[in-house]
Order: sequence, then structure tokens, then C-alpha cells
Amino acid sequence: MRSELQRRVGLALFGLSVTVSTLVGGALWFGHAWMEKTVLASILQREAANLLAAPAAPGTIVTTAQGISLYQTDAAKPGSVPAALSRLAPGSHRDVHMDGREFHVLVGERGSGQRYYLAYDVTHFAQRERWLVIVFGAALGLAAMLSLLAGRVIAQRLTTPVESLVARIRTLDRERLQPLQAQPGDRQFTAVIDAINRLVSEVEQRVQRERAFAAAASHELRTPLTSIRIAADMIAPASDEDRERLRRVQRAVTTASATLDTLLQAARGAEPGPSSPLALREQLPAWAEPYLAGVATQVRWELADVRAAVPPAAFSTVFTNLLRNALKAAPEGHVTVTLEPGCLRVSDDGDGIDAALLEHVFEPGTHGRAGGSGIGLYLSRLLAERQGWTLSVRNGEHGGAVAELRFG
Repeated sequence: MRSELQRRVGLALFGLSVTVSTLVGGALWFGHAWMEKTVLASILQREAANLLAAPAAPGTIVTTAQGISLYQTDAAKPGSVPAALSRLAPGSHRDVHMDGREFHVLVGERGSGQRYYLAYDVTHFAQRERWLVIVFGAALGLAAMLSLLAGRVIAQRLTTPVESLVARIRTLDRERLQPLQAQPGDRQFTAVIDAINRLVSEVEQRVQRERAFAAAASHELRTPLTSIRIAADMIAPASDEDRERLRRVQRAVTTASATLDTLLQAARGAEPGPSSPLALREQLPAWAEPYLAGVATQVRWELADVRAAVPPAAFSTVFTNLLRNALKAAPEGHVTVTLEPGCLRVSDDGDGIDAALLEHVFEPGTHGRAGGSGIGLYLSRLLAERQGWTLSVRNGEHGGAVAELRFG
């Protein structure tokens, strides 16, 4: 099937060809009609002067060798002029039919209110015109067919290099961009390929810098986070108040570690899939446990027995981000985690998401409550897209928000 670009170019060439053919044919036709009218009028004027100069009784019909007939009105003979002529006003007239033939008629007036009618038999000209119209119509149809075929060929030749270039651009590895290699058919696109290669080089350099920065930041931040976690584990709280403070520190370290993992995964790209399916029914509660300690939110688990070949780190990062958002949205309410084949859903009974923010929730820096970083959902969708998953967020029918991850 031809591409949309080929179709449009072919139709444009076809339309241009038909338009030009129609305009040229119409100009020729109108030129022919104007010349015919002018020439016939001139002939009739000249013949009228010659015939009227010769004496002829009113009511008689004078016919020349060229097939021109002169009729003159006679008051004594009301029917001396054919009815088809007597209805004509003074002047030149075309397409006057009498006795099955076609005439060009010149009507004039003489003294005493008499009129004369000079009729030129143009039946043979009319027949030629009809054949000319038929031939012109056939030629126009043939030209249209030829232009359509030629348009397809020309469109294919014009668009094939473009489509080849687009196909090569689509096959570029997003994780490791490589410059496009010029091919024999790319001579007319040298400037485009050079511009694309410059852009590819700049993007690849920026990606490498960001990955190097993410790796360095991860290395520099993991050490203090690990030290804080070890120190917190070694502290023996003396009271319930100290125990709650310690839990807050541990949750902050866990959250910071999860955010760091998300940033690092987003910078590195998609993680290879596991060699064996993962039992998500058992994994989800285990991943959620660090975030549920000390929270008042009630979490309901509606988990089907689903095993899926998903990268554990990417899936857990997306899930925990969605869970943390739901816990913050309903600090004293309910959060429901639903697992179905190919679908994970996290919903809450909080206030929902403002309509003005709903279409921007996946943009970095967008958050609906104080204390949010506005980066969790952005990174979650980034990870999901790199795995070929679909992540969406909407307001629930009965309040709250619903985040849905489709991974099947």
C-alpha cells in the first residue's frame, strides 16, 4: 500500500495535470468559438452588402453557391420568412435550427421597416464541433489517466528517498544513538542528514553526560544513606516518642533510596527482563512494607495470582511511587491495591486531582499537595514507557484518584 505522502503527491500531480489540461482545452474552445462567430459575422456582413445591392423582389429567396440564403419580408406575403427567422431580433444569431439543419443568421433592417435575414448553413461546422467535443473529452480522459499513472510513478520516485530516510530514523536505537549513514539515494538530502547527525551527536553527548552524572550522584549519595540506615538500625529508642522519630528517619532513608533508584534507572534506560516470571501477588506487599509502617491509612489488597515476566526494579519503583502518592492523598482514609492479569491499579479515597492539574500530572514539577517533589509520576511514566507499559491517572467515579499500570 502506498504511503500517505505518495498518495498526496500523486493526487497533487494528477490534479495539476487535469487542471492545466482543462484550462488549455477551455481556452482553445472559447478561442475557436470567438473566431467562428467573428468570421461568420464578417462573411454574412459582406454577403449581405453584395446581395442587397442586387435588385430582388421582397418575399423572394436568394441563395448563393456558398449556401447563404437571403430572406426579405414582404407585407403582402406574411409567410414569406420562415417562423424560426421571423422571431429573431436584429443582430447576429447562432444555433438557429430550420428543417433539421443549423444556421448562423444575420438580421438587419432596410428602409420602410423591412427586414432581411441572411442565413448561413453551418450544419457541417456544427457536426465538426460535436466531434471536436467528443475528441476533446476523450483526450482529456486519456490525459487524466496518463497523469494519474505518471503521478504515481513520479510520486514514488520523489518519496522513496524520503521514506527510506524516515525508516532509518525510526530504527535509531534510543539508548545508543548512532549517526545516519548516507546512501546513494540521499544526495538531495545531504543537508538534512547532516543536520540530523549533528542533532544525534549533541543528544548522545548530553545523554552520556546525564548518565555519568546519575552514576556519580548515585555513588556519592548511597554512602551517606547507607551510613544513616546503619546508624538508625543501631539506635535503641528509649521511649515511644523516640521510636516514632526513628521510624520517621528510616522511612525518609527508604524514600530517598527509592527515589535515587528511580533516577538511576531512568538515566540508564530499560532493565532487561527476568529469566523467570515474577510472583507479583507475594512481591507487592513486600515492596510496600517499608512505606506502611506508622501510617494511619488502611490498605486493602485485592490481588489475583499473577505471575509476569517483568523487571523487578522497574516494576517495584513504579508501584511504590504510585503507593506513596496514594498514601499521601488519603492520610487517614483507604487505599486499594488491585492486581489483575496485565493490570495493576492503585486507588485512594482522597480529594482527587484538580481538573486543571490532571492533564499535567506526568510533567516534571507538577504536584498537587505541599511537600511533593513533582517528579515521582514523571519518572514512573518514563520507566513504564521504556518497558512498553502504559501508565495512566484519573479521578475515580466516587472520589479519589486511580492510577493504572498496564503491563500485559
